[in-house]
Amino acid sequence: MFIVEPSSYICYDGRFCEFEFIIPIDSSNHYFYWISKQPAYKLRVFIDGVESYSFEQTALPYNLTVKVTNLYTDEPISNVTVAIMEYNGNNIFIPLRLSGVVSRAMSITATNENGIAEFVAVPTEYPEIEDYNFSVSILDKNYNILKQVNVSVLNAGSIVAEKKHINRTDLSNDAKTTVNSLASIISSLYYWANMEKKAKSFFITVYTNGSYFNSSPLVFQTGAPNLISVVLKTPSGSTVDGFVMPVEESGLLLMHPVNETSPLGKMKYRHEDVYVPTGVEFVVTPTSYPPAKSKVKLKVFDSSMNEISSIDVKIDSSLTPSGGNAYENNELKVTINSMASVVGSLYYSLN
Repeated sequence: MFIVEPSSYICYDGRFCEFEFIIPIDSSNHYFYWISKQPAYKLRVFIDGVESYSFEQTALPYNLTVKVTNLYTDEPISNVTVAIMEYNGNNIFIPLRLSGVVSRAMSITATNENGIAEFVAVPTEYPEIEDYNFSVSILDKNYNILKQVNVSVLNAGSIVAEKKHINRTDLSNDAKTTVNSLASIISSLYYWANMEKKAKSFFITVYTNGSYFNSSPLVFQTGAPNLISVVLKTPSGSTVDGFVMPVEESGLLLMHPVNETSPLGKMKYRHEDVYVPTGVEFVVTPTSYPPAKSKVKLKVFDSSMNEISSIDVKIDSSLTPSGGNAYENNELKVTINSMASVVGSLYYSLN
């Protein structure tokens, strides 16, 4: 058996190839296989203690347990990075979904010595969203997806009033605190969109050499619609195409409503919008509010997806409206109402 690592090689005839073997010319059969460097994982999902790949009802809390084992021996594998991910849900950080842009929220942790990781999962799809998806994934060290299974939502078209408590008292108290904070942020966002009819406006020019200029100080406010437009230019001033990815880390997740340092153990929380074309306005709402203190970045890429700049943004965590410019968007209002329905269902369920 001969083994070679696929890479970029200059092979015998001077051309580039990914691998090369010298084998004898005879009548033997020769077989070629791709062998993964990663272990062969088996990924199982348990919802409220039962192996399942569907949530019965949206906007309710579920104990979601992930078990990772060796595909062939069924032995548990520890320290595997796993995540629950929600695509195009009612994501507070991205309260205005854009066509062709993926809004994603995720909670990331590692399996314990028994190959297990636990989450409090909440599908936020309401009403039904055409391109919505909830998944459980195994990630590599760079957070690339190695294996993924989808978890469907059987009823996302309506909200039901149902008491569904979390059995662990310490975890239940953490969830209640987080849901109260989420409700406060959504209430603030509702006030901005419907009463103030304003948004904080930011216009940012990024240059292909990595420098940037912003028309006003980059301070986004929690609970406010922060309306952002980014253009990408060459140093000579010519506008070119590119993309923006707004990212929030260590904020509050509606789809996993417990603190990042909850009794479940240390986790990493992340919101992101993948990818907004430069020149297109988008809205973000930081979720930096006790008990969370989040960080927000704007990552800017050229048309070939090479990162040009990563801009750190300061956050004003006060929910008191201040400043802003006239702004009204009906789609934003509809999404805020949907978020309010989801968090209201959660509050009723937990209390």
